[in-house]
Amino acid sequence: MDYNLPKMQEGIRAEFESMLKFVTSEEAQTATVDQIERNLFQLLLSLGAQLLLLFFQMRSQTCSRDTIIIKGQKIPYNSEQKRVYYSIFGKIPVWRPYFHASGAGGHTPLDAELSLGADRYSDLLRETLDYLGVYTSYNTTPAILHPGGGVAAVPDGYHGMRRRIKMG
Repeated sequence: MDYNLPKMQEGIRAEFESMLKFVTSEEAQTATVDQIERNLFQLLLSLGAQLLLLFFQMRSQTCSRDTIIIKGQKIPYNSEQKRVYYSIFGKIPVWRPYFHASGAGGHTPLDAELSLGADRYSDLLRETLDYLGVYTSYNTTPAILHPGGGVAAVPDGYHGMRRRIKMG
């Protein structure tokens, strides 16, 4: 998937400007701090997701599509493949170059360059959920980060169990 990076940057700038307007608007003059803070948190999560998507796209577009060599075997570029990455900001699609050769299987070198784990979950998300899980009930931890969001499964601590969490 080829995203238009300048257009993405323009959208992110517009989103930031709308956040500034939100806190300086006439309506904000009569809002409570709780109302502003809760809305800002959701807006920041959205902005963070857009920035992370931009980062992934920039890295993907600059990643070489030249044939790679693994264990002495040449493996040509095959296509762009998508994976999902669950971050503290929510669920982010990651398109990256995929290399494949018969007998050598498929390889996505960008995953290693970015230190993307095989389980699709960000270290920060996992650490935050583990930390919050110590101080809150099992079922409310995910709702703190993404109230009203979609649902995703995340590894639960060191026990390897999985739980469903809400993600935007």
